[in-house]
Amino acid sequence: MDKRPVPPGTATTQLDHVRIFLDRTGLDVDGFVRVAKGDVRKLKNVVLDFVREEQGRGLKAKYVGNIWWSVRSFLRSVGAAPDWNPPVEEKEADEDSASRVVPSPEQVRQIANAVKSARDRMVVHILASSGIRIGTFAVQSGEADGLRLKSLIDLNLEPEPHFEKKVPMLRVPAFLSKGKAGYYTGITADAAEATIAYLKERRRRGEKLTSESPLVAPDARGGRESRRSKDGHAFLIRKSLGSRVQAAMDAVAPKGIRWTPHALRAFASTQFEACEARGLISRTRREYFMGHALGSVDSLYNLGRPLAPEKIEDLRASYAKCLPMLSLSGRPNEDRATALEGVVAAILKRDGVAEAKIAGVLEGRVTGDELERILGSRKAQPVERVVPTSGVSALLLQGWEFVSTVGSDQAVVRWARGVPGTDPF
Repeated sequence: MDKRPVPPGTATTQLDHVRIFLDRTGLDVDGFVRVAKGDVRKLKNVVLDFVREEQGRGLKAKYVGNIWWSVRSFLRSVGAAPDWNPPVEEKEADEDSASRVVPSPEQVRQIANAVKSARDRMVVHILASSGIRIGTFAVQSGEADGLRLKSLIDLNLEPEPHFEKKVPMLRVPAFLSKGKAGYYTGITADAAEATIAYLKERRRRGEKLTSESPLVAPDARGGRESRRSKDGHAFLIRKSLGSRVQAAMDAVAPKGIRWTPHALRAFASTQFEACEARGLISRTRREYFMGHALGSVDSLYNLGRPLAPEKIEDLRASYAKCLPMLSLSGRPNEDRATALEGVVAAILKRDGVAEAKIAGVLEGRVTGDELERILGSRKAQPVERVVPTSGVSALLLQGWEFVSTVGSDQAVVRWARGVPGTDPF
């Protein structure tokens, strides 16, 4: 008999699977155990018929296989597990599964806009940018608990909720990690803004926020949608949270596509994978941000150990490299465009272009031909500079012209536009 403890959530799922099997086969628990222990041939026929009928109903091979493994686990617990497994082959229903289609950035943005509350909008953004599982917000079974505000290590609640770092990091404690090891991941500016908006809304409703407050709180009405932790905090149950996100996904999903909240984690995984392919992050970092179990060497000597502040900053820098792929607002591209505009403006200003003309260039009111004419009219204007006499020889080789000396240790050199050489600016 297998003595390893089964997590409460897994045990609940397995029990549901056994109930489904018994319901489909028309057996009760005692009768099924008697068949398993006393009639191997009948057991095999019952199981094979179950697999064939379930796949005939359109259920996917993975789902049917999971039911069997739960049933086999139950039989093992009573000393009646067979030494064989039924063949569960993929059928037409398993091909091009609509639930496996990963949403695009635009579709994730639509999902975030389709939710009904600031809380659910925050949840969508955090799931899509951090890669955490929806069950991390609140455990499904066992003692009530989940992510708390202290999990956002850069969050400051005073005087108003705000993040102290541009790239906020999220700490997932070990008891909320499927891999049973705590880890850090990041969130985007979209997720950070949604989080702050949600927290400010909670404060306006009169809630006193502390570092121990749940990151996701139930509605004021509470009721069956929430459970209380040992320290008295109310956590929204995972099923209720998932149904809210699911409703938004159903509203925007293309015809024939059926997403679940897990698709948002799949989106983050896909974007991290693209970053790895571009050489932005290592495979170890990608696996770490997704909360996957690391290899023995990585776990022992690197990210598996408690992290020093400088290591967290290193992770933050790695996550920041992924922001262009994870952001839904397009701001990383907008930031680059703004920086480019600044460079263009500086070049034009250096060349003596009037402020009004510079504004016209940036706003698109000056045509390319007109810009070329403006710059061309200045090509013949020489530029002079006072430099140390020791550097004159090198400048002459670059195309500069000697003009005169200034005292005993300086000289004036001239750069004529259009002369081959390296532009000094």
